[in-house]
Amino acid sequence: SSSSAASSSSASAATDASSEALAGARATVRRHENNPFYTTLYNTLFRNKSVLFAVMILGAFFGELVVDGFVRTVWGALNRGKTWPEVRADRVRRGLPEAGVDEDDDDDDDD
Repeated sequence: SSSSAASSSSASAATDASSEALAGARATVRRHENNPFYTTLYNTLFRNKSVLFAVMILGAFFGELVVDGFVRTVWGALNRGKTWPEVRADRVRRGLPEAGVDEDDDDDDDD
């Protein structure tokens, strides 16, 4: 009898917690219900599933562009002067041959 009482009390506690969560979600919806920004946002982007799907795909694409641009900028700032185009330009400016270029490389097998 005590095990059934314990399981019913834990079940009622879980039900109470889910009821409170649902009530909180409904309160949030009611709070934004009269806001014209949220109403317009919902009606234009989230109401139709095909439009929502397109918004998610475009958001992922443009989000990737933003993140990629940010990472490239930070990486470039941290590695200034260490990339091959910069090293090559410095070698050419100083009159040194480009790395990997062998001017005496005349290994033709036609002799």
